[in-house]
Amino acid sequence: VNHLCDVDTHYVDTPDHEACAQHKNDLYWKGSAANFTDVHMNFSANFFPPFRSEAFFNRCGPNGVADTSGETPAAIFGDFVDGMFDYNTMDQDFQEIFTNLLKYWVAYADLDGLRLDAAKHITLDFTAYMSTELRAYAQTLGKPNFLVIGEEAAQDEDWKAMSLGKMDSDPKDPLNTMVPVPQALTQRLVDLKSTYLANPQFPAPGLSSLYNFNMSGTSRNALRCEEDSSTVEAYFSSYARRTLLSQSVPQKGADADAQLWTCIELHDWPRFLGLTPNKEYLLTAAVTWLLTAPGAPILYYGVEQGYNGNCPAASDLYDASVRDVVAETCSASTMENYGNHPDSLKRQDMFLSGPWRLESAVSEVNRTANITRLPSTVSTKPWHEDEMLPRSHSMYRHIQRMVAFRRSCPALTQGSTLMHEAANYPCGTLAFSRLPFGGEGAGEVIVLLSSGGPQGGDAPFEALPLNGEINRTEGQLYVNAMSPGHFGTVRHDQNGQQFLHFDDSPGNLPPGGFVLLVQEGHLTPFNDKLGIALCKGAAAFTVPMAKARPSSFMRAIWYIVGGVALAIPAVALILGRLTKGQKTRTIALADDTDASDTL
Repeated sequence: VNHLCDVDTHYVDTPDHEACAQHKNDLYWKGSAANFTDVHMNFSANFFPPFRSEAFFNRCGPNGVADTSGETPAAIFGDFVDGMFDYNTMDQDFQEIFTNLLKYWVAYADLDGLRLDAAKHITLDFTAYMSTELRAYAQTLGKPNFLVIGEEAAQDEDWKAMSLGKMDSDPKDPLNTMVPVPQALTQRLVDLKSTYLANPQFPAPGLSSLYNFNMSGTSRNALRCEEDSSTVEAYFSSYARRTLLSQSVPQKGADADAQLWTCIELHDWPRFLGLTPNKEYLLTAAVTWLLTAPGAPILYYGVEQGYNGNCPAASDLYDASVRDVVAETCSASTMENYGNHPDSLKRQDMFLSGPWRLESAVSEVNRTANITRLPSTVSTKPWHEDEMLPRSHSMYRHIQRMVAFRRSCPALTQGSTLMHEAANYPCGTLAFSRLPFGGEGAGEVIVLLSSGGPQGGDAPFEALPLNGEINRTEGQLYVNAMSPGHFGTVRHDQNGQQFLHFDDSPGNLPPGGFVLLVQEGHLTPFNDKLGIALCKGAAAFTVPMAKARPSSFMRAIWYIVGGVALAIPAVALILGRLTKGQKTRTIALADDTDASDTL
């Protein structure tokens, strides 16, 4: 939502990049700026007609990598690169046209949410307008929980928080801001107040959700054994977390971080196992964390197949020049800094007929790794018969059972988090509770997790100190969902401190090992197919779902209405400008017969 590409469109003159970005930033924050002359654009004949207006573009010229990844005015008002023209998202005519385009697609494609890529690079007044208007429109289509999530890749948590939920403002009195915010945002909130306050599910103007990059990056580093495990515990009392959650508008019946997206891998991050390609146990621990930690977990494609982003040693390439290019790409696998790691190492082919098949920590998958020429014909096999997608190996089955377990336990999908213990060294243990929404103990899930183990060995567990004011009774049992014959017993010392003792069945956590403990009486019988006992009573904790969708006839009517709604303002605004001149899926992780195995 931040730029438009056209190789045949260009600037007439060279923009003063820094001065232009600062001028736009003054208008954004202060509402006024010193005189500044923007450069002109020469639009090609096939440039997208609704946007063929200089006023719809900032015209500050291309950024460097530091500009785009930084937090200076250029990050918002500069072009991504040469030829990717940055929209002037403060222009309210542009906001209306662009949002109407999105409304059309919401109706036409029956969308339940939209992800805004690189949302950091648009102005917050546009974020508020687009989010508010899309949610209001979706309500008229029978979608009360329409999700608008932004990829805010800023380092500064304050920057991210300002785009989320309440947007550092009082939704009922936008002139009352919590911290300084752009004047353009405040004025837009005044205009939008009656619309967003009328939304009972989300009475606020900002994004419904964000990627929780801070939590995701912290846990990823610890689970890769690059940082102490205690850094994960520290995050839960950090300024970064408090700042983000202060602006979050939680879903009904859920904690404030339940809808924030979390990950251990992503399309812009090197593969989790990139530097340790054969340590499948590290990925096992990371997936366990991801699917028991707070937030909405992202399983980036290929994690269930153990992809590590490393190139196979042998390849079927006969052209020397091609081999050299491939070798150069593959040699960058250890360069993990932003901008240095090739995208191709984290975006490989996933079918045997593809030429770019990288390695996996799973031997059954790794045997298919090869870099070869594009075949003359593409395989016609159904996807579930492809040799690159086996579904009986350990990593696939682990993710399958953990997804099912997460879905069955309301504490994992909607509840709060209470840390108990975290090792002050890399590859250490983590112990935490997930509590059902409201903080009561019934349905509590206690997780013990060892990423790599101390010095790569087993981590013993005999007694775990339990934090929090939870009413756990003396002698209460917590049963291991992975092995119902294994359990822990609640005991209190003379000071009233609660412990979970395993003296009746002590054990060791191997590298990548974990224990999932649920209060006795809150588990269903052990599921032999999944290899785990699921939680009971999830139906009692379900979030209210949307009402029945409109009929096909009514949807067709909405498509027509959406098209008209798009066409009228677009045509009117374009004609107006001509007359008055220019203004300077669901990922299936199981066979089709078992719905509980689907993410």
